[in-house]
Amino acid sequence: MYLILLIGLAAFLISLGLTPEVRDYFLRRNIVDKPDQFRKLHKKPIPRVGGVAIAVAYAGAFALAVILPVDSSSFLHAAMPGVWKLCLAAGLVFVTGLIDELKG
Repeated sequence: MYLILLIGLAAFLISLGLTPEVRDYFLRRNIVDKPDQFRKLHKKPIPRVGGVAIAVAYAGAFALAVILPVDSSSFLHAAMPGVWKLCLAAGLVFVTGLIDELKG
């Protein structure tokens, strides 16, 4: 129970810290979605790749859960073969989405 709360809190805090950094980085690099007054109705350019901060936050929280010596982590270690398969699939989806966002 505490491990789940710890993972959730860690992901939230990492995401909270990384999101402004990622936003500013991509604004400086001009990797943004520009308004076109047809389909994109926002007033100013918006960075397109905010999912990077979320993906890093999930990975960081998961890594924290793996390395911490918590009593319930034995459950996590028993589920690792399935978790790695899920991580591979999620990574593939993330990379595909990132390429789509960067190519426009």
